[in-house]
Amino acid sequence: MNRAFAKWGPRAVAALLLAWLLLVALTQPLNHDEHQFLTAGWLMRHGQWPWRDFPLFQVPLLPLWYALLAMATDWLLLAGRLTAALAAWGVLLWVWRWCV
Repeated sequence: MNRAFAKWGPRAVAALLLAWLLLVALTQPLNHDEHQFLTAGWLMRHGQWPWRDFPLFQVPLLPLWYALLAMATDWLLLAGRLTAALAAWGVLLWVWRWCV
């Protein structure tokens, strides 16, 4: 096997995978799950808490993360989608590294 391919091949695959995940994340229409978690994060950023101030039917870990994003930016939908794409990419890289 060519050394250059062995060095740059996996990196190219990882870069293409990241580009594909970002493309998918940024072109999909809004779905109801995304709305539910982003809204919960926005409400938590403004001082409300799940179960006390609004109903939340899941554990609040993802809304807590979105609350932190809401404190950092006003572009919560974009930040949430980019975070989801980067998290998916990180998990895929971890699985690839673990399996190969």
